[in-house]
Amino acid sequence: MKKAVIAASVSALMAMSAHAEVDSTPKGYVGVNLSRLSVDIDEAPDTFNYGHLSFRIGGRLNDYIAIEGRAGFGVTDDSISGNGAEVTVETKRSIGGYVLAGIPNQTPVYPYVILGYTGIKSEVTASVYGATVFNDSGSDDDVSYGVGANVSITERSDFNLEYLVLYEDSEVEISALTAGLMYRF
Repeated sequence: MKKAVIAASVSALMAMSAHAEVDSTPKGYVGVNLSRLSVDIDEAPDTFNYGHLSFRIGGRLNDYIAIEGRAGFGVTDDSISGNGAEVTVETKRSIGGYVLAGIPNQTPVYPYVILGYTGIKSEVTASVYGATVFNDSGSDDDVSYGVGANVSITERSDFNLEYLVLYEDSEVEISALTAGLMYRF
């Protein structure tokens, strides 16, 4: 009888320990991303490319689905010039909400697709021979989509690579190629 009680107690402790391990899996995360934004305007002779820094916070609902929010700002701008004229594009800020759907597996790589909504405030300046002839800022928002992968570095940190189309209409496409770090808690 005593052996049966000890065996049952040990089994219960092991089951509680296994349950505690499952519950202690980090669900929330924060991160920082550095992106190369590409703005492709139909009438422009070239694509504008510049830097963007963003911060993200999110949580896993389960092994397959996560939700997150991101906010960022431009860290550089880009210009196209010719014949004395120059056009400069810069993102002032961005904010978005996303759903990530991934496939857990036995490797350190967690591939995912991402779908969400992004709002972007940009500024466009045009000058001719150094004199500003046009300066406008505006906000656009759109459904965003892309693919990415988190690569596990440690139990609580990941390196992230992602391609995301932030905004798209008949004349303009804004996309981001991103590398980042995230910490799970």
